[in-house]
Amino acid sequence: MTQISSQISKIFFIFYSNLRNLRLNPQNLRLNFFKLVISVLLICIGLLFTNCHQRDNAHIDPNHLKMEVKMDRLVRVTRTDLQSAGFEIDQIEADNLYLSSAETAVPYTIHNNALIFYGQAPTNRYTPTRVYMLETGKKGVLMEETAVSLIPNAPTFSTITQTQHFEQNNIYESRARTAANDTVWFWHKFQPDGHFAIDLNLPHLLHDSSQITISLWGLSSNPQIKIDHDIDVLINDHFLKTLQWDGAITHTETIIIPAGLLHSGQNQITFNNPPSIDNPVDIVLLDWIDLTVTTTSAPTNQIFTINTQVGNVQVDGVQKRPFLFNLTQPNKPQLLTHWQHQNNTLTFAANENQHYLVTTSHEMQQPPHLQLLRNRAWLEVISGADFVIVTTDALKTAVSPLKTQRESEGLQVAIVSIADLYDTFATGHETPQAIHSFLQHASKNWSPSPQYVLLVGDATTDYRSYINPPPAHHIPTLMVPVTFGGETISDARLADVDEDGRSDLALGRWPVNSKQEVTNLVKRTLAYEHQAELKAETVIVDPADPAFSKMADRLVINGRFSHTDTQSTPQLDPASWFAAYIGHGSLTQWGQTSILHQDQLPTSMPPIILQFTCLTGLFAHPTQPSLSETMLNTPNGPIVTVAATSLTLSQHQEPFANTLIKEIENPATTRIGDAFLHAQQSLTTTNNPALQDIHDTFILLSDPTTPILRPTSLTIDN
Repeated sequence: MTQISSQISKIFFIFYSNLRNLRLNPQNLRLNFFKLVISVLLICIGLLFTNCHQRDNAHIDPNHLKMEVKMDRLVRVTRTDLQSAGFEIDQIEADNLYLSSAETAVPYTIHNNALIFYGQAPTNRYTPTRVYMLETGKKGVLMEETAVSLIPNAPTFSTITQTQHFEQNNIYESRARTAANDTVWFWHKFQPDGHFAIDLNLPHLLHDSSQITISLWGLSSNPQIKIDHDIDVLINDHFLKTLQWDGAITHTETIIIPAGLLHSGQNQITFNNPPSIDNPVDIVLLDWIDLTVTTTSAPTNQIFTINTQVGNVQVDGVQKRPFLFNLTQPNKPQLLTHWQHQNNTLTFAANENQHYLVTTSHEMQQPPHLQLLRNRAWLEVISGADFVIVTTDALKTAVSPLKTQRESEGLQVAIVSIADLYDTFATGHETPQAIHSFLQHASKNWSPSPQYVLLVGDATTDYRSYINPPPAHHIPTLMVPVTFGGETISDARLADVDEDGRSDLALGRWPVNSKQEVTNLVKRTLAYEHQAELKAETVIVDPADPAFSKMADRLVINGRFSHTDTQSTPQLDPASWFAAYIGHGSLTQWGQTSILHQDQLPTSMPPIILQFTCLTGLFAHPTQPSLSETMLNTPNGPIVTVAATSLTLSQHQEPFANTLIKEIENPATTRIGDAFLHAQQSLTTTNNPALQDIHDTFILLSDPTTPILRPTSLTIDN
């Protein structure tokens, strides 16, 4: 700020000098006048920059810094690193720096004006990093220091045990989620007669026996046979064991590797899924491998264990002056002191079954992602809102015309940045729980409290970017268990503020990825409200199953449709006030044989499309847009669509469909969000998993405050 003030002072000096020259040198009037104009422009630019800088700083808390850590390792942050991030401190001192994660104190040590702590990988599935918060003005917790001086006359050991974890996450399998298992990302899929080899480099290996622990999940299950899965394990082309288990469950097994099978240098572990006449469809997924070996050298930044009795331990290959830590309790690491380091050998007194780590200052993570925390001032400015729009900073201006229109209708509207929610309600973690906690807070403390919520941004099931990076404008959603398919996304649970399993707010979403997409949806939504006379609804029924036509007939009998001439071909009349589809569905199409595919959509469609089918609303797929997203972003597509993110049965969809269409036809229900919320709340979900699935997985892709336009004849009849 001082630098900016100095620059402004210089600009004013230039202005004064040119003004004086203009008065003293009238013969150079044109030149001096030009200089005067330039100086005025410089002043305006300087003042504008200063004002913007002050506004930006007003949104930042200079006393709180967040640091993001991706993996388990020692982290070193210097004073220069902190100052570069805008965190102004003169010295790193424990009396004035408090380090925490998820509101729990994290111990650290200080060395050469640098802060060192043990950072751990995230355990929350929704975020690729664990956030550590650094706060000034509060006393921190120093790491415990323990002396490990050599024990006189004690035996000296020169071998250590090291467990290496090998894992890749290349395949998402939602069906793996069960009540007992939440692992859904896997390394490799074994088809029948499939093979998979993993190459490992194991330096300084002793020819002792080792052990390997393998975790797999059986995808297939055949009740007609006793053993569903057989996987052969080989070490360096030597057969080790056949892993056998039954059912679609996780199987984790530890195998002793005889001495001599592994050797120093390159090794290979091979998995074979042999073909079977009795079980031709045996599909297995590999999750991870742990390999425990005995060695004489500890690679830096890798944890090793002492399995011998209490004594002195020599670790070779430590070339630079090390740091030694005891990480047996990762949340309470100990800095070990008074060891000996000579001739590239580290010697210290060790206890049995303790986990140690050797590193150097250059091999610590330097530094993690550093960013000042946003302050909570925004929360004090907003005291209430009927309608809350949650979006990214970059999309706020694009959605503003919608805010203006709804305010002209009498609604109190607040646009909230998702980044503010992360820092205020999730200790800096980018999780959907931040949205849920915010809505709970607003429902309890605001007046008026929110009735409608619009999420403006896309989501993904690949939260840790295993396959693809997150969407450009990421507004995360929750993952929930479902009867068919293991798990899926659910916006409905974000709106369940009292946590009784049912939504309390009318929540919709625009799964957009650019300002232009937001601008288009705002324009189309507002234009719809002035649409000309609308015609009767369009109903499309999949002929593949009689259950679909029977469901349509019952909806007609109940007065939900005005006519019975349902279609089996997609004639989506854009003049229809709404269209409904009943039948099979998938991510990209209606019907098993493509009644309607996202690559062949009509150029114009009805403004409201209700899809009583499966999966067409799965907007968070990491590589493939859903049919509903494609519809929504079509220039003359619907501005309201209701769709499912999972597999459900038509018999369970019907009560939801019945209430939803009833509310859409009811003149007393003026906005689409109210109709959708009433349909959700009408479901008897208690002790009924099937209807809970319907509640959780049907989503509203629309602004929930969108008015419902009905044909004049329907309004008169009602």
